[in-house]
Amino acid sequence: MGAGLIYLAGTLTYYLITGHVLAMAAPLVGASGATYGLLLAYGLLFGDRIISFMMLFPMKARYYTMLIGGVELLMLMDSGMGSQVANLAHLGGLITGFVFLWLVARRRSGRSSSGSKRGRRLKLVVDNESLSHNDLGKSSQRPSDDPKYWN
Repeated sequence: MGAGLIYLAGTLTYYLITGHVLAMAAPLVGASGATYGLLLAYGLLFGDRIISFMMLFPMKARYYTMLIGGVELLMLMDSGMGSQVANLAHLGGLITGFVFLWLVARRRSGRSSSGSKRGRRLKLVVDNESLSHNDLGKSSQRPSDDPKYWN
């Protein structure tokens, strides 16, 4: 929904500045904005995981997310609002995903309106030893019962 609202705000702004009706004539269809929001969440929460870009180039998830966001920004600037691909909705999904994670982290930290901090920020329990590249597909025992926290 956030990607759609950002797309709507962007196309209305474009229409008010340029007066071109063509930008608003195409409907927004699909769930790619939500997919980009999930991509951003993966890049933030599991940024050190290695993924394959184009099935050839291994890179960390955080850099992959930045690369894809940059490509979408360049595609938006290149094609403008007249493209058949809603690049602005993709960027809106990235923005919405970031805002959502920021709000969740803020709420979980227990911050009040005065800005006092009572707890940790967004916390994810991850057992990195069992998820290493050498252990993929194998079941492994955790070395200790203490969970590992990724901040």
